Parts: sequence; structure tokens; C-alpha cells
Amino acid sequence: MNTKDLVKKFFKSKTALILTFAVLVRFSLAPFTEHRYDMYIWRLNQAFAYQYGVNPLNPPAWIDKNATVFFWSYPPLWLFCLLAAYPIYATVSHPTFPANVSELWRDMYTFNNPCEAYHSFKPENLPLLDMLIKTPLILSDLATALLLLKIIGRFSDEEKARKHAYMWILNPYVIFISAVWGMFDTLPTLLTLLAVWLLLEGKSGKSAISLSAAALFKMYPIVFAPILALMHYKKYRKPLAAVKYLLTAAGLTILVMLLVNFCFALTFGQEPFSTSATMVWLLLKGRASPDWYGSNIFFGLTPLSMMEGLFKRLNVKANIPVSPILISIAVAILLFGISRKKNLDSTDIFSYITVAHFTVYLTYTVVNEQYLMWILPFLLVLAVAKDSLKIMFIYWTISLTAMLFIFTHYGDLSYFISPYFVPGYPGCMPALVLFGLTAAVVYSLGIIFTLKKDEGKIAKNA
Repeated sequence: MNTKDLVKKFFKSKTALILTFAVLVRFSLAPFTEHRYDMYIWRLNQAFAYQYGVNPLNPPAWIDKNATVFFWSYPPLWLFCLLAAYPIYATVSHPTFPANVSELWRDMYTFNNPCEAYHSFKPENLPLLDMLIKTPLILSDLATALLLLKIIGRFSDEEKARKHAYMWILNPYVIFISAVWGMFDTLPTLLTLLAVWLLLEGKSGKSAISLSAAALFKMYPIVFAPILALMHYKKYRKPLAAVKYLLTAAGLTILVMLLVNFCFALTFGQEPFSTSATMVWLLLKGRASPDWYGSNIFFGLTPLSMMEGLFKRLNVKANIPVSPILISIAVAILLFGISRKKNLDSTDIFSYITVAHFTVYLTYTVVNEQYLMWILPFLLVLAVAKDSLKIMFIYWTISLTAMLFIFTHYGDLSYFISPYFVPGYPGCMPALVLFGLTAAVVYSLGIIFTLKKDEGKIAKNA
């Protein structure tokens, strides 16, 4: 059967119907919902670049110091997506803006809270802008489902591949993060999964580029570079190729960030050389360890949340880089475990990358609820590859835990209704330490189940 016939068969299938339904559900939610702070940040940085001629990567000296929290604090690729979407919105809506950029966060002072600054900036036709911003996220969810169909088909039959792809595309948590919240974690998730798949296919160069692209959305995938490089050596016994993989993944990430900051500084009339180096260093430092910003921050679904009380009790005031220390130790242990493995098959590679995700969750001081999306496709692959109901249990437990955390954190879901329709919202901020303890148990069980030998039939390996 040729490619054209395969495409026709796919679009006539139940799979195409379900994937189309899942995409339509997302698009029907996208215009009416948003995370009020994060989506405000996205459109604010669009306005910085297009309307005010302000470098979103580096606040100019004349900007209100309290407003620097609104400027870009991620790697650059998601900003590029936002800047690509904005001209479409501007062409359709012809938005107007106040003469003074500080008007866009005026309500930060009214409410004495930067998270309420969004009240100051509700542009015309906000539902259209929200939908345009979320479109790449929705398409990324779809692409991940299609990639899961292909990868899981490597381990099992077509029916199981479809069933587990549905578990991704129809997962309420996945739908919520992309189509309701508007957070872009689905993009690095897709690219990390693609990097592992390409490595299995023997396309190490493309795999390293994909991993670098993932890290240019969010920094966490760069942790996997030495792990995948060692896996490359163990699987193909090519030491120079493994070194090249590591240097490509890490080096390309740094190079692109330097070039982007250089070009932005040049475009917006700032000194480009020292600016680009400084901004990349600040980004790497800030994302590696939030406590380096000036205080020890422990938040979210991290087992380290209990350390906040311990630090206060011990009167620890120094900025201790907790996460870099713990992550370095965890990665070293994982690399040692991989090095002792005589042979690596496809299941082993997915297992170790899954464990690497869990170690990030266990050792990072801030684990926001959207971060748990990163590991879900890998758990779906392993549930089939290992024929394991326990891994499937971890998949749904993680999804449910993240959704419960969102409910608990925000009081109710009215926070996620677009302020275009509902200006205010009720909410609360309860103590969240119990979620950290629960997360520790779930992550630990995930590692145990992942490393456990196959429970059922051993899946075929590449």
C-alpha cells in the first residue's frame, strides 16, 4: 500500500475521527479560557516587541523595576511562536494601546500583586488572540498522539497503539494545560519524545537537534543530553558519535540563545555582546536553581517543599543551589547505572529516560502542575513495552494529582475563564506540603515500576 492509500485509510478510520474530535474540543475551549497571569505575560511580551519597541528579553533601564518580572524568562522558541501569531491577530483586530507602556501593568499597584496586573491589559478581541496563541499547543498535542501511534506500534500491535494514543489526546489534564491554561509544556514534551525516537532510529544528529529544540522551549531536556549520549554509545558503540551528540545538543542550545539575545539587543538598540552573554547566564542560572534569584523557593509538586520549613527552623539564609547539587548527584547515579548495563534495547532507553524525568521531579525545588505533562508519553510507551498495569496506574495517578493540585491551588476553575468574559474570580492559596509528600510517593513508585522487569510478555525490541 502506497503513502497516498495509507493517508486515505487513516482519514476514513475511527482513529482520525477521535483525533479530530479531541482537536475540536481543544479549539472550542481555547477562545474562552486562559491562565490569567501566564496568558497576560504572553500578550504583554508581544506588545513589548511590536507596539513599544522594547526588547522583551532584556528590560531597558527606564522600565519600572517592579515590572521586570513581566519580561521574558524562558528560552526563546516560545517567544518566537508568540511573535509569529501576533501579526495575524493585529491584522484582524487592529488593537489600540496606551501611549505609556506602564499602563499595561497599572493594576499591579491597585491590587498590590503582580499576578493581578492582567486587569490592566485586556486587548480587543481577546478570544481570537487566545486561540491563536494556543493553536501551536493544540497541534503539538495532536503531533504527540501521532508520534505515539508510531512508537507504540514498534512495541505492540496497531490496536494497542491507538488505545494508548487516545489516552494522551483525550486526557483531561493534557487538554486543560494546552487548551485552557495556555502553557506550552506540550512543545518540549513532543520534541523530547521525538529525540528519543530518532535516537532509536539511528538518526543521532537529528535526535540531538530535536533535544536542543526542546531545551530552547524549556531548559529541563538539557539534563537528558548526557544520558542520551551515553545511551548512544552503549547501543551503537561509537564513542566519537556519542561525544558529538552531547556537544550538539548542549552546544546548539547555548549558541541559539546567544544569537537570539544578540540579535534582539541589536534590533532594540542595546549593546549586543555583553548583553547576550549576561542574559544567557542569568537564564541558565535562574532556571537551574530558582533559589539563586535571592531566596530559597520551594513550591508545587516537589518533595523538597518540606525543606522550606527546615530552612526556616535552621535559620538558613544563604542561597544554597539545592537543585543543581541534587540533580547532579541523581544524573551521576543514573549514568553509572546505564554504564553497567551490558546491552540497551528500546525498552531500556525509554525506561532510563522516564526515570530521568522522575529524578528531575524529585530534585527540583519548583515543580508546577504543568510540568507533570513531560513524562506522560513516556509512561504510555512503557506501559505497552513492559505490559505493565502498574505503569498505567502511575500515568493516571500523575494526571489526577496534577488536576487536583490545580483545583486546590486556585480554589476553583473560575480563574481560568477569560477575563474578557468574567473580570474577577474567587480563589485561595492553601498549604500545599501534603501534595509534595504525595508527589514523592508517586515519583518513587514510578521509578520502581519503570525499572522493574517486564511483567507480561517481553515486547519486541529494535
